[in-house]
Amino acid sequence: MSFFPLLTLDRPQKYTFAPLSVIAGGASSSPPFGDHLTAFLFALAATIQPFIVLGFWALVFPFAKECDYRCGTVHGAALALTYLDLLCNKITISGKLLKLVLLYPLAWLLSQVWWIYTDHQPDYQALPMDDWASLGLTAASALIFCGSFHLARWLADKRDARWSFPGEGGGREGPPASAYFSGVSGGSQAAASSSIRF
Repeated sequence: MSFFPLLTLDRPQKYTFAPLSVIAGGASSSPPFGDHLTAFLFALAATIQPFIVLGFWALVFPFAKECDYRCGTVHGAALALTYLDLLCNKITISGKLLKLVLLYPLAWLLSQVWWIYTDHQPDYQALPMDDWASLGLTAASALIFCGSFHLARWLADKRDARWSFPGEGGGREGPPASAYFSGVSGGSQAAASSSIRF
């Protein structure tokens, strides 16, 4: 095993990559908690970025009328980098995560209602939280948020189908752990030779 466990050199000019769960958990069939947490946080980031960008440019910027370079960085470049990461990584965005991802905007909404009804000024002029328009905007935002989640999930599914490994897990699962490391999960050298090549 190499000094760098995520990158091993099994032959000259051939590198193989392994998920951290394969290294840390060995041949365990259950991924560690960190894998689940990573999947949740990434699904949340991939869901919330389009929502934030759309909300800022459609609702906040028209009232503010000013923006320096940070607006493009925070409300544009972050979305592009998140989706670039989505297309390059192999984190699965499962439909099961939607319930957990929806907890974040629900918690934010409750904090905003509490903020307004404890005699504070609203954070956003477009969402004062004290009229029917705010209720309609909140309902539309919930639909957009769910749509953003399903867009990220669809892109992840397309990515997985595009980068599938025929005969070695069929897409979502990718190659078996033995294809990454012959010594860690008990696979053979032949299995290791069928791993990802760069």
